[in-house]
Amino acid sequence: MLVGKKFGNLTVIESAGEKRISSVSKYDSPHYLCECACGNQVVVSGPSLEYNIVKDCGCNKFRKKIIK
Repeated sequence: MLVGKKFGNLTVIESAGEKRISSVSKYDSPHYLCECACGNQVVVSGPSLEYNIVKDCGCNKFRKKIIK
């Protein structure tokens, strides 16, 4: 269980159940409701968190564009 752990700017709040990552996938994977450091909440798959694929809600992409 990943509840309470922090991955990048995301903190896992609670489990959001099992879902398929894509329509091609044969297996369900655990998904989690996470809160970003900016305050947004987003549902992310467990593997995406564990392998550091998703590190925030997308807010850093927006900030990088403004800074450039």
